[in-house]
Parts: sequence; C-alpha cells; structure tokens
Amino acid sequence: MKISSLLFCCLVGLVGSLFGQASAVGQAFPFTVPGDDATDSPTDRSVLLPNEAGADGFVHVENGHLATDTGRLRLWGVNLCFAANFPTHEQADLVSAHLAKMGVNTVRFHHLDHHAAPNGIWASDLVDGKRVFDPEMVDRLDYFLAALHRRGIYANLNLHVSRTLSSEEGFPETPDMPFWGQSNKWVIYYDRDVQNQWKRFSQEFLLHRNPYRENRRRVDDPGVAVVEMLNEDYFSLKGADLLDRLPDRFQKSFVNLWNQWLQRQYASHQQMIDDWRKQQPPVGEYLIPVNSAADPDGGWIFNQSPEELPREYKDLGKMVLRVAPRQVSEHPYQQQVMYQKLSVEKQQPLELQFWARPDKKRTVQIELSAMQDGQWQSLGLLEDVELGPGWNFVRRVIYPEKTVQGEAYFAINFGQSDVAWEIWGIYLRDGAGPGYVPEEQNLAAGNLSLPDAFWPVAAFDDLQRFLRDTERDTVIDFRDTLRQLGVKVPITGSQVSYHAPEVLDEVDFVDMHSYWHHPVFPSDQPWSATEWTVGNDPLETLPFQQSWPTQSLLMRSNQRRLDRPFTVSEWNYPEPSPFSAGAVPMAAVIAALQDWDGVYFFDYDAFQIWDKEATTPYFRDHATNFFSFNGQPAKLVLLSQMANIFLRSDLQPLERTLQAAAEGDLDSRWGLNYRLGVSSGTPSEMPKGQPQLATPDGSVIWSHAGDDSDLGKGVLLLDTPRTCGAWGLVSAGTFPTDSVTWIFGEVVNDYGGAFLSSVDQFPLGQTEAAVLTLVGQSHNPGMIWNADRTSVGSDWGDGPAQVDVAPVRLQMPVTWRFRTAIALDGTGKPIGNAIPLVLQKEGDREYWELQVGPEQQSLWFLLQAE
Repeated sequence: MKISSLLFCCLVGLVGSLFGQASAVGQAFPFTVPGDDATDSPTDRSVLLPNEAGADGFVHVENGHLATDTGRLRLWGVNLCFAANFPTHEQADLVSAHLAKMGVNTVRFHHLDHHAAPNGIWASDLVDGKRVFDPEMVDRLDYFLAALHRRGIYANLNLHVSRTLSSEEGFPETPDMPFWGQSNKWVIYYDRDVQNQWKRFSQEFLLHRNPYRENRRRVDDPGVAVVEMLNEDYFSLKGADLLDRLPDRFQKSFVNLWNQWLQRQYASHQQMIDDWRKQQPPVGEYLIPVNSAADPDGGWIFNQSPEELPREYKDLGKMVLRVAPRQVSEHPYQQQVMYQKLSVEKQQPLELQFWARPDKKRTVQIELSAMQDGQWQSLGLLEDVELGPGWNFVRRVIYPEKTVQGEAYFAINFGQSDVAWEIWGIYLRDGAGPGYVPEEQNLAAGNLSLPDAFWPVAAFDDLQRFLRDTERDTVIDFRDTLRQLGVKVPITGSQVSYHAPEVLDEVDFVDMHSYWHHPVFPSDQPWSATEWTVGNDPLETLPFQQSWPTQSLLMRSNQRRLDRPFTVSEWNYPEPSPFSAGAVPMAAVIAALQDWDGVYFFDYDAFQIWDKEATTPYFRDHATNFFSFNGQPAKLVLLSQMANIFLRSDLQPLERTLQAAAEGDLDSRWGLNYRLGVSSGTPSEMPKGQPQLATPDGSVIWSHAGDDSDLGKGVLLLDTPRTCGAWGLVSAGTFPTDSVTWIFGEVVNDYGGAFLSSVDQFPLGQTEAAVLTLVGQSHNPGMIWNADRTSVGSDWGDGPAQVDVAPVRLQMPVTWRFRTAIALDGTGKPIGNAIPLVLQKEGDREYWELQVGPEQQSLWFLLQAE
C-alpha cells in the first residue's frame, strides 16, 4: 500500500519547547500492563508463537536465515538478567504465560553467571577451590525454561557475560579495568586457564539434564534456539594496551603465546629482524610539527566547557606547554588540547611521539578521530595513557581506519582530572623512524617482549596479526568445543563490532548491540545509580546519527553478513526518556525491512534481590531503571502489537539488495531503499544521488528534521495491509496515508504515536476486529528531574506509571467494516462504553471517523465490525 502524496500535508502546531509544555488535554492517566496477566483478550499475541518451542525440530541455518523443520524462524525477544533468570516455579508459570501473550517468542538469558545465588547460578561457597552451581538456582532455571518452551518461547543461552574468576579460585584480581577488560573478557582470548574455566562451565551447564524437559540435556533440547559464547568481548580491535594494567600472571601467559606465534612465523631471530627492517616505512612529512604545542601560534587549540584554559609556557631546559585544568569534567573529551584539519590515508602508518609530565599521577586520553557529517568517528586511536611521576615518553604507530581529507584531528583529552600536566616534543608524521629490538631479547630464547616505542613498525604489524589470529583461533576452539559437547543449534561469538572481520567467518550467525541515548556515567563512577545522564533527543529527528551513545538503528544496518543470520540481541531507548516508546516500532520496522532474524529488547527485567520491590519483582507497575520494559506501559503495549510487524511479517523485506566487501563500504542511509550487507560476492554498484527516507512501495516514510521538503519533522508513517500507524513528533499534525488519515491533537513534548493492527490474519479492510494502540511519554509520579532534564538520579518516583497521549482522530475508508470501538484495560478487557464510528462526507469523499484520546484513559482500543 502506498502512502498518499498528500503525506504530512498539514503538520502544524509543533509549539512549545520539548519540555515544560503542558498537555493540551491537561492530564496524564495511570495505565498498567500486569506482569502476571495471561487472560484471553484481543491483545493476546500468543497466536504468533508455536504450540511448543522445539516441536518443529532444532533451529538451524537455512539459506542464510534461522529456520526450523517447518520453515523460517524470526525471534522477537527480551533479555532477562541477574535474579530475573531464576523465578520461583509459581512466578515462572505467570511470567512465561504473560510473555507469550505479549508476543515474545525468545528469552535471552543474560548475566546469569555474575553472582552467587539468589542473583546468579553460583553457590555461595566454593568446593575444593572451584565454583559450583547452586542446586536451587539450577532447579528454578530448569523449570523456567520448561515453562517458557511449553508456551512456544525459545531460549538464547549466554555462556560468558560477567563472570570474574576470583583469587579463591586461584586467579589474580583485576581491579580498575575498562569495561571491556572486566570479567576476564580480554584475557579469555589467550589465557589457557581462563579458557578452561569457560569450557568447564559450558560442559556442566550444557550437559545438565532438565527433569522438567523429559530429562533432556540442554544440548539435546530443541527449545534452545541459539547459543552465544561471549558477550561484548574485545581483543584484537583494542590492541594490547591493556596488558600493562594486568597482573603478572596474565602478562606472562600473553607474552608466552606471543613468542610461540613468532616462532611459527620465522625460522630464526635474524630472519625476523631482517624482515622487519625491510618493511620499515620511510619517514615522511610531519602532519603535526615537532613541539608545536609549545608555540602559541603552533596551530593547537583548547576545547573546554565552560571556561577557557590557562596556557602557560616554562623554560625547564625545554619549551613546554603547561595545562592547568580548573575543574573535572563529566567526560575526558570535554576538555581537550587539539590539532585539527589533518589528512590521513587508510592503513598508512603514522608515528606519534611526545613527552608528558604530570604534577602527580594522572591519566590522559589520546585520540585520532574525525568529525564528518556531524558524526564522531575514531580513526584507529582512542587510548587512556597513564602518566606517572617525571617525564613519560609516549610513542604510538597508528594505522588509520579510513582515508580522511582535512577533517581528521588529534586530541589529548584531560577532563577526567584537575591535576596539571605538561607536554613537550610532540609530533605526528607519516611513516616511522628506524627501530631496533633489545639485544638481550631473542626469538630462540622465547623472551621477546611486546614491541615498545623503539621497535620496528613491522613488529607492531605482527602484533596485530597475532591478536587477530589468536582471537580467531579461540572462537574456533570454543565453537568446536560446543559442537563436541553436542550443541546442535547456531552458535555465535561476541558482537559484530567487537570482532575482527575474519572472525565472523567462523560463527553461524552475526549479532549486534545498539542503543539510542545509552546512559552516560562520569569517568570515575561507572554504572553509578545516582550520577548519570541520558540525552533527550528523539531518534525520529536524527535518522543518520551513529556515534555512541546515540546510534540510530538505521545506521547499523550495514553490519549484516548476507550469507548468515543476523540478530540484534540488545536494543533500547533507555528510560526515562520521554521518547522511549519509539524503541519498539523502530526495531520492528528496520528489522522487517532489512530481513533480520531476531530482535531482543534489553531488557524485560534485571532486578536483584536487594531491590526494594524484591517481594514481587516481576510484577511492577512503573519503571525503576534505565532498561527494563517491566512496568513501562507504553513500551509493553507496543511490544505486543509490533510483534505483528516482525513475527507476522506484516511489513515485507525490501526487494533490492546492496552488498559490499566491508561494512565501511556501505552507506547505511540507503537502509529504507535496499537490504544492506557484507558479502564475499561481487560488490554492488552504489546508487547515485541521495538516499530516500522512504521505501520504494511507500509502506514506510520517515520525515526528519534535516529534510528540506514540506513533509514535516521527526515523524514515521507505516502503511501495510494489516498494520498501519504514525509516530514521532506528531503533535497537532495531520498525516494522510492510503489506509488511514491520522489527525493528532497536542500532547506533552510533542511526542506520541498511534497504530492500528488487525487481530487476525486478514487485512484491515476485511477483518472483523483490530486493536488501536496509542502511546506517548510514560513517567512516574514523584520522578524528580535535574534542571537539564537529563537525569532523575535515584529519584525514579513511584507507581503506577502515568502516560500522556495525544487525542487522535482516525479517518478510515468507507469500505472498512468497523462500526464501534471500546477502550481496553491493561489486560485487554473492555472498559467503559462503546464508541461509535461516525460516517463523514467532505465533497465526494466519504469515510468512517473515530475519535479517542486521554479521556478514555487507555492505550488500547478494540475496533469491531458490525
């Protein structure tokens, strides 16, 4: 169905600021979708699920997609974390039935390996120095899996998410790690003892027999859809800079493996040295002149908010730049000394060198990056450098990840500390100077260290090859271990942006994580419950944004591998954003058009037993954290009804395909016009002109704030035979489509949406019943915002959640059979009186009209035929 040429013809009245504008109707209303509801009602989407997960045979890969013996399988899922993985038997029955009603057909079991019982699978005490499973937690998980499978819900099992090996188990502690170095994530790729712990866990976990599933081992249970071996585990893409911060135990195992790898590459020490010298690139021009930072006219600039930094120059035997910060910033990059307008070539080495001296120990962050089309992009260097007492020598060889002309910059970010520091002798140049290997180190002796600042550049090349080979070998070893254990379903490693490209050739399916306005924390308080912020831009106005922490799902569509299944196992617009409801239709639309195999929202719940609501943790009536859908009514009603888009295939995949040899060669802005993906086949010829934010058949049109036309701003229209709708900044706007003309009244924050979807398999023009869903901002009574409305700290308020929705009029074809509508409560049961549709005439045009809004105090309405 095509959207009318009159699309967005009279979007008017986007008045008032995004925050502080009162609702035109002057009221929000409470609405709760009970977490224990499984009653039969028009909103029930369990009809989209199989009678039993696994009844159609094991999930496998067929023609590049997930499938069972009866055909294609799409996964519409949620994550559960920590204690939420282990409900009591009574809770398991209630939660599994409710998720099935919501149309959820997969649960990703996440973070079950972090804690001891009752928040994780481990027993509190070790046995003979080993962690063992807690019997009660295992029993709860067994029963929960069985309850889910009986209702048609598959499982995604995660084998390493957040387990940290402890000193009691014989492993050194690793405090103060970046997030990608915590939980033994980086060391798991090379340390054999850490890997053996993963293998032991996998064996005991996967070979366990479930008494509630006919005593089947997990590897023999077709209710398990897929297995993820790792989660957000970097290795080669981060380089080896973490090694210096690790205990000696982990440094030695890395260096030993590095020497063994080199011994396989070279017949002798002299051959290695000769080969390295032959590859040494010639020294080229200076991109940043020597010691230019100590020259007031050297081209360096300060970037600090809110005040300019003092610039001081001293003669300490050297001309130096002294930087004396006046304050600590929330993020390092908010205070920078920067050199701009650089040009770099992809994979052509650059040599960076400088000396730095802090007044006392501190950290600075160095980066080579670019700003293109308003987007930040790392070009191969983003590293924290610890500066100790005295002068610290820093040298790096950088291989830019792409060619950039005139828009690259080098920066030293220092906002994480107010300790003064000095810099001398900085330069950046093409190529690299001559290097050497210390005489006391020899390949035959196996005592070569990691390359330092003075080694030949080729040694750094070999180190990167070693990292990639090691990462790939580990993924292959883990995959083969699982196959030997009997795992029959598709297996993946970590997520696509965490792996070197060649590693993805070794997994059965590719997975991705993405967030819009992920919460951001101060550099010294990661995951603080009180010190955090979220942005408050609606994604609907920024379709091409791709820099963390704001990643448009459209702009991630180039990461798919066309020859194998693709899933997004974490996606959300976190709370308490007033625009967070858009997470669900956005995922359904992009995933359907791109023909992805699965979407999991992060998360349904992630409580821990010390939560104040621990007595009924699954059955909340308001949001209490950034991610959980449980208690967020606007997201929950859409989770149910948007299952029709993805599981029922109401929106068909795009017919045309664009393929490239690497994701960087694909422009994701074409994601509404073509299915995108990486392929080993012949690359497609890239289309000319500008991408259109509309599908070729007009089933989806996205008008955004950067559009030069008269089509309005920040609104998406959806028009398919069985589901249609409009969402985004719809306040006081009129949006005609071939199916329905949507006329919205004013609403707080200008944000909302409305969707109409048939209850059965019939098109809207033929069905006897359809559900109309309204959404807007959901918020809690007593929620206290900061002045910028970017955080509520720990003041999340109480329940029940309140929702603001816009009054809306639907004008529907006269041939449609609907004659009445009735509001539904959170369980889908009718409340109030029937609302008659009114037959209207305007000239030659005749249509049925329905008007609903906040006065009915419902997010769901049932439209019925005569």
